[in-house]
Order: sequence, then C-alpha cells, then structure tokens
Amino acid sequence: IWHRGMLYEIVAEIVTSNSVTCEVYAGDSAEEAKNAVVGYVGQFLSAGRNPTIQPRLSGNAAFIKLSASTRGQRWAVEGLAVVTQSITKLR
Repeated sequence: IWHRGMLYEIVAEIVTSNSVTCEVYAGDSAEEAKNAVVGYVGQFLSAGRNPTIQPRLSGNAAFIKLSASTRGQRWAVEGLAVVTQSITKLR
C-alpha cells in the first residue's frame, strides 16, 4: 500500500543572516519529483526560526532544495521541519 501525501508546511532555523531560497518539487515517484518543474518557491529571510512557509503540494515524493538567495553568499541551516499528512491510499 502506498500513501499519497500532502506537504503542508516547512519551517527552518537559519544560522546566518543571509537569506535562503527554498524550492519544492513534488511528484508521484522520486524520479518524477526530481524531474518536475518547481512547485513552490519561498524564502527564509533571517537568522533564527523563520515564519512557516506553506507549499501545499501533493504526491508520493518531494524534494526540498535550499540555496543562497544571492550567489556567493554563505548560509547554513540549523534545522528544518515539515508537516505532512497522508491523504489517500493507493494499492
């Protein structure tokens, strides 16, 4: 049994004061998610715990890509948490 899920929220704690871009890709398989067009783009803007972003994407797999918002800037993430929920069963 496979479960199709929903990625509701992402929250991050950033170590540096440089902003970090968050791109989320989703699909029905890991390969499909890897090859998908970006489904959501958000930013974590400051050091410490950032406001929650809400991609609300569904699928069986998802990738979260983090990168410096400005090329060449250093950044670091202390922690990353996601809220997901199973929405259907696939057999």
